[in-house]
Amino acid sequence: VVGHKPTLGRVPHAPLRAGFAPMSHLGPIGRSVGDVAMMLDVIAAQDHRDPASFPSEGVCYAEISQESRSEGRIGWAPQLGTTTVDDDVLKVCGSAVEALVANGYTVVDIDPFLDDWTDAWAILFDVMMASLVAERLSDIYRLSEPSLIARVEHGLGVDAIEIAKAEATRRDVWAAFHRIYEQFDVDVVVTPALLDPPLPVDPQTGVIDEPEAWSDRWFMHMYPANLTGQPAASVPVGTTVDGLPVGLQVMGSRFADGKVIRFASAVERCINWLGTRPDFD
Repeated sequence: VVGHKPTLGRVPHAPLRAGFAPMSHLGPIGRSVGDVAMMLDVIAAQDHRDPASFPSEGVCYAEISQESRSEGRIGWAPQLGTTTVDDDVLKVCGSAVEALVANGYTVVDIDPFLDDWTDAWAILFDVMMASLVAERLSDIYRLSEPSLIARVEHGLGVDAIEIAKAEATRRDVWAAFHRIYEQFDVDVVVTPALLDPPLPVDPQTGVIDEPEAWSDRWFMHMYPANLTGQPAASVPVGTTVDGLPVGLQVMGSRFADGKVIRFASAVERCINWLGTRPDFD
């Protein structure tokens, strides 16, 4: 499936509480970029109950998703400066980037451009998690798996100085992305969406059969857009040797949802994955 995480505030949380604000984004998931863009047209709006929301610019994302231009500059950051991506995932995403080049897009290698931001994300996320469940800790300890409990316990132990430093790192990450867009004159930044193939699931219980399911590693490339509030999309670009889906993440500067949709559509068009199904034994 395709997922689009809009600019923070483009889709309001109200009347729901934004429990992980300002790092939680509401956005559409669908079979294709066109479907996702059409849904974004419907749900993007300002709601004065959400202080982060802002008025729509009157852009039609569905129309943007149908544009067939083969031009633009793409920043390729396979590791995002701090992580190691599974070889199979990296190969599939690398092939997708090569397909973009073959179709007329300019790709610039921009790795590494971020300092270590993972600790800051863990601090902010864990503090928010702990605040949400602080009054139900007995239930959390009784019902949750160990790695989630560890996140809550970490959040409960963070002090104000650590939170302030994490917020400073958040600003540094925003500044780093801004420099990349200006220095390399790129329209978007692309990375593997996840660092590893999908985690195994117990066929009997439906539970993820992975002790580190809530660890920082496998979805680490999602953090920067959460920290900065910039838009990002994940587009299927192929499968691993085992037939498991692999996605490419497309990130744009704040408010550039239309640009992210346009380049996500370009990825979809160049890879031509719609209608394909993995061949499982």
